[in-house]
Amino acid sequence: MERYRPRLVITEINEKIPPPLKFAVLYREGVAPPGGDLYGMSLTMANDLMVRHDYRLIDFNYNNAYFVPATQPGFTTLTPEEAYASGYKDRAERQRIFSYNAPFAPLLDLDPPQALNWVRKYWEHAADHFLLSY
Repeated sequence: MERYRPRLVITEINEKIPPPLKFAVLYREGVAPPGGDLYGMSLTMANDLMVRHDYRLIDFNYNNAYFVPATQPGFTTLTPEEAYASGYKDRAERQRIFSYNAPFAPLLDLDPPQALNWVRKYWEHAADHFLLSY
């Protein structure tokens, strides 16, 4: 992001992990994570990364986050919580479209410490493959 300054960044995130959890799969050359649901990064982690590069979150659609440079006028900045609620959690068709996310539904109603513990337990077999905090 230091070398290129796109006017729009669209990135897919792991929609299973709600804000304010910060989650990212670790990259290790030659070592693949276990797969399945363990991939990518959370919306909060993506937002933190983009804010460090002077971008702001302007939209979220199921599992795609949209960022523009902070200096670009004409856009409302969203918090990860606002974007996640309107772009995923509160959408009427979410459960039908993302039916395979049903095992992660409890996360949507847990407070951050409980959600953190839930994720740690769910992926305890792969604890060395990801970062997780809030």
